[in-house]
Amino acid sequence: MRGGGVRRCVTIRGMALVGLRGESVSAFADGREWGTAGAYEAVRAVAEFTVDPAAAANRGIVDLERAAGEDGLARFEADLRVLRPRAGGNGDLVFVVPNRGLLGGVPFSAGAPIQLADLDTLDAGDGFLLARGWTVAWCGWQWDVARGGASVGLTAPTVDVGPGWLRVEFRPDTDQPDHPLSDSSPFFAFTDFPTVGVDDPDAFLTERLTPDEAPRPVPRDRWRFVDATTVALDGGFRAFHWYTLTYRTSLCPVVGTGLLAVRDAASWLRRTGGLAHAFAFGVSQSGRFLRQFLYENRNVDETGAVVFDGVLAHIAGARRGEFNHRYAQPSLTHALGFANLPPYDTAGLLAPARAAAADGGVTTVGAASGGAADREAADHEKADHDVDLPGAVPKLFLTNSSWEYWRGDGALAHIDPETGEDLPDDPDARVFLLRGTDHFGAITLKKFMPAANPTHTHDVGPILRALFIALVEWVRAGVDPPPSQVPRWKDGTASTRDAVLKQFAATTATTATTDTADTADTADTADTAATTATADTADTADTADTADTADTADTADTAVVDTAASAAGSIATGVADPAATDGPWLPDLDALNVTRDMDLGPGAESGIGRWPPVFGAARPAVVAAVDADGNETAGVALPVVAVPVAAYTGWNPRRPVAGLPNPLYEFLGSMLPLLTGSALPARDAYESMVRAAAARLVESRFLMAEDVESTVREALTVYDRAAVPGRSPGAEPSISPAG
Repeated sequence: MRGGGVRRCVTIRGMALVGLRGESVSAFADGREWGTAGAYEAVRAVAEFTVDPAAAANRGIVDLERAAGEDGLARFEADLRVLRPRAGGNGDLVFVVPNRGLLGGVPFSAGAPIQLADLDTLDAGDGFLLARGWTVAWCGWQWDVARGGASVGLTAPTVDVGPGWLRVEFRPDTDQPDHPLSDSSPFFAFTDFPTVGVDDPDAFLTERLTPDEAPRPVPRDRWRFVDATTVALDGGFRAFHWYTLTYRTSLCPVVGTGLLAVRDAASWLRRTGGLAHAFAFGVSQSGRFLRQFLYENRNVDETGAVVFDGVLAHIAGARRGEFNHRYAQPSLTHALGFANLPPYDTAGLLAPARAAAADGGVTTVGAASGGAADREAADHEKADHDVDLPGAVPKLFLTNSSWEYWRGDGALAHIDPETGEDLPDDPDARVFLLRGTDHFGAITLKKFMPAANPTHTHDVGPILRALFIALVEWVRAGVDPPPSQVPRWKDGTASTRDAVLKQFAATTATTATTDTADTADTADTADTAATTATADTADTADTADTADTADTADTADTAVVDTAASAAGSIATGVADPAATDGPWLPDLDALNVTRDMDLGPGAESGIGRWPPVFGAARPAVVAAVDADGNETAGVALPVVAVPVAAYTGWNPRRPVAGLPNPLYEFLGSMLPLLTGSALPARDAYESMVRAAAARLVESRFLMAEDVESTVREALTVYDRAAVPGRSPGAEPSISPAG
């Protein structure tokens, strides 16, 4: 059989993928030859699954047993996409978890734009994986995306459980007269959860002005259900206000079948294609999906076969998602709920699989377990026909930008959630902060967003390529990867958000903060940013993570422009120039986001939440300390960050709006003048320092030799723009705060 081949469905006893429908095969990229691997084929199909709810590997999938037919089995289907070499190949698989139904591109490719395209028209850039002979696959897993076109999704079984409570949470960037009962936006439409009745007197709406403040009820006579899937508010939903609608629905999809679709598609590809190793890759939402996948011990299929040998979850922070509970909305970005539950750290994440591997027993965790005691209590009695489910602990890389730390949860992957103290490294995992970067990376959509400060567009693609190779070598040959690079108290590279903002404030005469007195209790808080229409677009675009450095470096200091903001309908246009205001805009300390203990009710362990949750104590928020210039001192630094001409942060406030607090704008960092005001070195000297930084990265295996020139080019482009006389790095002409 051809290396990495996918043939018409081969049935293997005990495997859950039982058929392919509508299979088509075509030449990829017009038959282009990729390195020594040669030409590739693009395979499109619908995968059909049949699973046994009583099987040990499927325990904890909420409501799955209710979806069983007369034969006791549950059925569902999902879109499958595969790129396979026509001949040969390296015999290994990269399985990409789609982000909100989008393929996003071929991972780790340089020179490819961010794409909203189906497999046939994907631009693979330099074909990093293809030239090395990898088979690359995607499978739909999200029930609430619209299948078809460039979107891959899953049709989940639905069950009748009677009316139940859920909530829809949103924070618009523009005034809106109404809102769908989903996480839909002007850019993406997701399936709505219809209300059980437009006159339901028990439904309620709340509003807040910051992510963590107590919600205020909106009188029932001011809002209404326009129809079964739309809610409206007198005067409209206001821009930059957080709204939560709690109501009842009768639509109940078995959302957790998405976890099984990924597991069983990857396992089937691996076993029918003769693939020796399989690696999973996910960005943002799909990275959070992989964290949930691992925590629920889904890395073993119904036959007991291992699915993934290695996992790379990028910019997922320490969160999971709405991927396996009743009325779950996978599309939600940062709503408070099941996604925010512990465990957060890598040891806790891998504990169920590790326990199963140690005792050979069944350790499958439900949707809301929070620790060892909960996991033990969640185990079910085994049916007579069950086999023991072993654990499969993959090698795990977690990479995060500075934004995930400033959101408050990033450090929870490697600190004690009670004390904030450093935790020892997990032997099967590495955690890397990509210093001075943000969630959106190199994408140019930042210019559409109402941020207060100029932004940077650092391309982390070269670092991710090198880390992927290190992960592969760890799995294939047992070569130890580079050690974790994260903020640590023990080496002085960790700090708090409060302390860092004070350092910036101390060097400036003017800030946008409106309340600097409430700082004492902010050091141990973490944030849960609300989803936005604009942010969702870029969060989805993050799945590509392959923007061309040469192209995107030109936009490194692009600010919000009037035409772009007008096209987006934004009420806040332009960007403030820190040089003109004697300093950067800073967020209100009491408007930072907070990760808190959360009580979702007595049914939470079974995946049935109580809304709204009851919130408790804040978890500690730890970020990287900064040097005298304002740049972070922990993490892996691209050459442009290691030899900075500006201060690169993981935070950026929303553009000030009269009468509203100043929270962080989701996912964006700032590009600010160096706090010391240091003069730029001569260009030749700067280039020499950048090349030396790149050489150090190559030596430490955080950069491949073939990517040195692209990272040097990125740094020099930023330098040249900063060297323009009278220009502040990253700044556009200043304007007054929006009113």
